Amino acid sequence: MKRLALNVALGQILSLCLTLTNTSTSLLWLYYNVNVPPLQNLLNYVMLFTVYTTVHIHKHGRDAWKLMIRERAWKCNLFVLYAFRNTSILSAIVLLSWTVPCVVILSVLFTNTRYSAMQYAGVGICMTGLAVLIYGDYINNRLETDNHSWIGDLSCLLGATLYAIANLLEEHLVLEIPIEEVLGQLGMWGTLMCGLEVILWERKAVAMIPWSWNIVGLMLCYNFALFTMSSLVPILLQISSATFLNLSLLTSNFFSLVVGLALFNISIIPEYPISFTLAIIGITTFNLHSTNPVIHLNQHRLYHSITHEN
Repeated sequence: MKRLALNVALGQILSLCLTLTNTSTSLLWLYYNVNVPPLQNLLNYVMLFTVYTTVHIHKHGRDAWKLMIRERAWKCNLFVLYAFRNTSILSAIVLLSWTVPCVVILSVLFTNTRYSAMQYAGVGICMTGLAVLIYGDYINNRLETDNHSWIGDLSCLLGATLYAIANLLEEHLVLEIPIEEVLGQLGMWGTLMCGLEVILWERKAVAMIPWSWNIVGLMLCYNFALFTMSSLVPILLQISSATFLNLSLLTSNFFSLVVGLALFNISIIPEYPISFTLAIIGITTFNLHSTNPVIHLNQHRLYHSITHEN
């Protein structure tokens, strides 16, 4: 029971972090016309690289960074930068919801994961909650369809698929490789790629930002939430699974609604609390019979034994 409570609590902390990043981004765009994703993410990757590479070197010696670059660099480009400037609410929901069945399908096909009937029921309950949410938006005319096109839908589905693949790869990595090494490499490659994007394509946009303490505060808030999320995701992946992670993040839809009520003066519809309740029930149902990755954990021990022998 303690393990169930820990998994659910950790999942909801991550969901709140996701809501905080989305809220910070929305406030930057709506009130200050600032939308520079590479710059927003840069500080997070710098912190990941600095903190976790330092931890890794402290644990494994001063030459550990050489091993990280030589043996693990190609594995750790796991992040997906997705920012849709002109998309509908429905597309944003599709982006999040398609990730769940996609992770389940990929897990069954490529990682030999076998889910129980109760776990499939949990996924079904969560997806039912999302269907209720989409239906509520539709019947209450809350969809932003002015700039909506099939290209936007395709982009969202592609982004969700890539996110599912990234989650599964990270789950595989954190079960075989020390977490600080995975996060250190994520930070290194993220810093390089975001830095290059800012220099090559976003210089004009950065120069036009009307810098103020409010903008700096929102960017710091965004990076604090993203750093916390990046640090906790591998822990949840170790004690649970990529499927459970994505099921937990579904509740961010409801948390975003609460933020919207407080900051953006939107009105609530009856379907939202129903959707949130179904999501929590589905998450709990899925985790009542969790899949323990015994083979992966044995591989983790084997990796460490080989490392120490070398």
